[in-house]
Amino acid sequence: MTKGQAELPLYRGLAAELSEQISAGKIPAGTKLPTIRQFAKDKQISVGTAKHTYEVLADSGLISTKQGSGSYVASLESAEPVSRKEQALESIDNMFQQLTELDFPVREIRIFLELKLRQLEERLRNVKVAVVGESPEGRSVILNSLDSIPNVDYVWFILSNLREQPQRLAADFDFVVCEEKHIDELRQIVQGEVPVMQLALTLTADTIAKIGRIPLQTKVGVISLSNNFLQKMKDDFYRYVNCDIEAECFLYSESADFGEFLQSQDIVLVPPHCTELISRTEEQMLKDARAQNVEFLRYDLKVDRGSWLYIADAAEEVYNKAKQKLNRR
Repeated sequence: MTKGQAELPLYRGLAAELSEQISAGKIPAGTKLPTIRQFAKDKQISVGTAKHTYEVLADSGLISTKQGSGSYVASLESAEPVSRKEQALESIDNMFQQLTELDFPVREIRIFLELKLRQLEERLRNVKVAVVGESPEGRSVILNSLDSIPNVDYVWFILSNLREQPQRLAADFDFVVCEEKHIDELRQIVQGEVPVMQLALTLTADTIAKIGRIPLQTKVGVISLSNNFLQKMKDDFYRYVNCDIEAECFLYSESADFGEFLQSQDIVLVPPHCTELISRTEEQMLKDARAQNVEFLRYDLKVDRGSWLYIADAAEEVYNKAKQKLNRR
């Protein structure tokens, strides 16, 4: 018996030894094996251990037992690969062996197993959703809004990247989520391989009201990280402002001095979750401008309630189906 076999439970080590001999042709097909009692006597083991040894060989298709006749070596052509169950049990035995060699008591091993089983269940049952958008600001709004839907893992994609590399959506996603204006393009990209669901982003009533109350001759700045989102902010600002004000725009990527721009304004319209998207230096510039009495107005978007419910219901349906499948195993 080899060192590796000796580390296994005795009956598995014996089964591995016989398996090697059968595979090497040292015990030819059709050979009648000793009875379980004789095998136990020859190996100086208990009858129970001998019985387990033969059961492992029979489960793997290496031997066959004929009632009233005995056990025989099967031909290699008819022998089936080791069953998934046997492979799993062998892996578990090896794991237990390693943990006991590290002097972990049974109580701690049980805690480890329960922890890992919970983690495995969480990983297996989560719904996988691809979220597609145009900007980091949009990403922040969408993911923060959908984060309250349980049992879902989100992967974010920039639409422009998918246009060049549509195969990036070839992963095993349960469905794709995008804004309403992109749904037709996304359906062409996925070509029916995965459902595409739309969501609507709406400006909050509080933000609309605050824009509407901006007085005449106020210096207003609009800041953003991306041209797409900056244009959206500008359009909504001009839609809801009640007086003739020309807003000055600033992209973080521009070379102009950010701090100087901020402090030249009375009110600055900022993207949602702004501080999550900028550097610490830029965040400090925002604080400095606030200390100089510059007012910051958050351009606050939300996922429409109907869209949220639509996506939440879809995620729950996928989750329940996966859980039922897992429970049947």
